[in-house]
Amino acid sequence: MTAAAQADRLAESLVRIDTAMSAAEAQVAAGGRVDLAGLEVQIAQICGTLPDLAPGDRHRLLAPLGGLIDRCDALAAALTAALELARKTTGPSPQQVARAYGGSGGGSAGTATSGGSGGGSGSGSGSGNDAPR
Repeated sequence: MTAAAQADRLAESLVRIDTAMSAAEAQVAAGGRVDLAGLEVQIAQICGTLPDLAPGDRHRLLAPLGGLIDRCDALAAALTAALELARKTTGPSPQQVARAYGGSGGGSAGTATSGGSGGGSGSGSGSGNDAPR
């Protein structure tokens, strides 16, 4: 295969990857899930081939590679927005639950009191109310 033909093949691969990533971005925007399996391998193969190309052929791929980077940025932004939306719509935070049930919601686990003498070591035996089980 000639260097020019190889560069053409790489350019076509970049277009296919860009199309797949564009579809993934639209799927995320619509609230769907995406599977990007295989794209990393394809991109790595393309990047591994670039040093073997003549400078002129590499230069021809700058615009498609730049577009792919822009597409990655756009997909990352869409995924981040979807994650934030999911966090907001999946229910209350642990702090909100703790406050709803009378806890402070700001401390660490195990800070709720259960009516013991307080100030104990946390072992559950300091209140004197231990009954045999």
